Amino acid sequence: MTSKNHVFIAIFSNHAEAETAIRKSQDFGLNIKKLSLLGKDYRQDEVVGRYRSNDHTRYWENLNSFSNEVWSKLSSVAFFHIPSMGPFLVGGPLASAIIGSLEGNSAVRGLSAIGSGLYILGITKSSIPKYEKAVKTGNYLVIVQGTEEQIAGFKAIVKMIGILEFDLHQV
Repeated sequence: MTSKNHVFIAIFSNHAEAETAIRKSQDFGLNIKKLSLLGKDYRQDEVVGRYRSNDHTRYWENLNSFSNEVWSKLSSVAFFHIPSMGPFLVGGPLASAIIGSLEGNSAVRGLSAIGSGLYILGITKSSIPKYEKAVKTGNYLVIVQGTEEQIAGFKAIVKMIGILEFDLHQV
């Protein structure tokens, strides 16, 4: 194994499986601050809009969807509604990357907000449509950043849970 940085993306068919993978990763000592969770808003009737970055809330109405144990432990949390994607929740470093992109700090020309965030994390432009499609069709992404050694434990966890698909990207 190598000590180079990697981004591991696991695609889950539902929110519960994705959250289970994140909860179990804590049992193996994986830093939850290096995890991102992305999926269509599974409780869209409860949230109007909110995002939190570095513990600073920019806008909020109803926090019920964000009271979940896993979501509250992620480094940043955001709710967005993009016409071509619909409503979605994102937490972790990916949320910070998307927020930065939307605020004009690092927008990537020709990519959606989600695509820009993934690109900022190190995902190639050619791989981004696959992940956007996965989210658009109701799947959830769990993204782990770290060395291959750090990711190995999480990879074993997600295989046990019932992952649809996964990829390892070297960045």
